Amino acid sequence: MEITSKYSEKKNRKYISFISCLSALFVFLISSPADAAKYGVFIAVSKYYNSDMNLTYPVISTTNLLNAFKNSKGCTNFILITDYDVTREHVLDKMKEQFRKAFENDTIIFTYSGHGSNTARLSMSDGGSINLYDIQDILSECRAKVKLLFISSCYSGSFAVDNDNHHPGNNETSAFDKLANTIKKKDQQVLLFLSSRKDQTSWDGSFFTPLVTGLKGAADLNRDRKITATEIFKYVKHNCYYLQNPVMWGAFNRNLEILTLK
Repeated sequence: MEITSKYSEKKNRKYISFISCLSALFVFLISSPADAAKYGVFIAVSKYYNSDMNLTYPVISTTNLLNAFKNSKGCTNFILITDYDVTREHVLDKMKEQFRKAFENDTIIFTYSGHGSNTARLSMSDGGSINLYDIQDILSECRAKVKLLFISSCYSGSFAVDNDNHHPGNNETSAFDKLANTIKKKDQQVLLFLSSRKDQTSWDGSFFTPLVTGLKGAADLNRDRKITATEIFKYVKHNCYYLQNPVMWGAFNRNLEILTLK
């Protein structure tokens, strides 16, 4: 009887240990993708190889923007690329590498501050550029249900269509418009917040400064600790410096949560 009792006790311990391991594995498997995280690539060019193009605030304001998201609720995984490291190949590689990590319940963030053109191109430090189609290709392959893009550059409104009326034009379609329509079918949300209209310049630091202030809490109009798309748009629009008009574009719910304050 004693031998049988010890054997049974040993067997029970193994069984309990086995069940515990299975339970832990199950919890890990179901919680890892479900715990929403933010994956971000933050691009800022203050120094160009052509020094005549140098700017003052992109790196400063982008670092502040990154910190605003980093200090909000939730797990974050961000990359900051600045100045001479901002080349076409490097930026696209890092976007692909970073955004492929995201699960369905996650949010991805892409930001850019620097020079831009009225042909929906963002200038790299070495004279190269990335365009709307480059971004569209990467975002279309990403699993995240929420995609947020913040662009501060002259003529950034060229990334949208007919942005004076905030809806697609009859004879004009952009790559981003196609992306938004594709994402609708996947039950995803994509938001692009641009510093100015397609025919407007964007003053250095004039867009990200109120954006950061708003995301830190100033845009929380109803004091629920959540900053929504509508709240941040209204705040930035009324606090953007100089004569430029920010544009918000995409396929998203107006109450889409941009971040939750701690």
